[in-house]
Parts: sequence; C-alpha cells; structure tokens
Amino acid sequence: MGLYKRSNRDGPATWCIQYFVNGKTPREAVGPSKREAEIVLGKRKTAIREGKFFDVRKETNIAFGPLCDRYLKNMQPCTRNHAPISVTKRPPRF
Repeated sequence: MGLYKRSNRDGPATWCIQYFVNGKTPREAVGPSKREAEIVLGKRKTAIREGKFFDVRKETNIAFGPLCDRYLKNMQPCTRNHAPISVTKRPPRF
C-alpha cells in the first residue's frame, strides 16, 4: 500500500494511490496534491479494515442467447474476398 507520483508530459504531476483488497491491487489517480492522496489512501485503508470497502465496478453476466442476438444485430457484413459469413440468426436451442 502506498502512494506514488506519476509525471505527466504536459502539466503537473499526479499523485496516485495503490492498495491491496481481496487479492487485487487497485490503483487510483488522486490529483496534484500529495496531502489529498494521503487522505484518500487513509480512507481506503480504513474502509478495508472495517469491511466497508466495495469495489464500484459491477460485473455483468450475460447469457449466451442475448449475447448472440446482440452480436447478430451489430454484425458488419463481410466485404473481403474470402467466404462470407452465412449466419443470419442464432440456433433455436440457445
């Protein structure tokens, strides 16, 4: 766990934090202030210790059928010289 400074080519450097939770190492860019980065890191450590840290990323599980429908809806026609794709609708059992 810690903070580090990431330099930017055009502008002030950005302070970032890194911590460990649930076997992962999330990294967050905080801003140009080292003090603010220390405060945010302290908040994350406290939330992890108290069991209140919840990752804001939401994993979505999509069934194969709707995923296949979405693919067929957005699929671009093949314009190359090799064999064209002949899939126009998904099989009924999916």
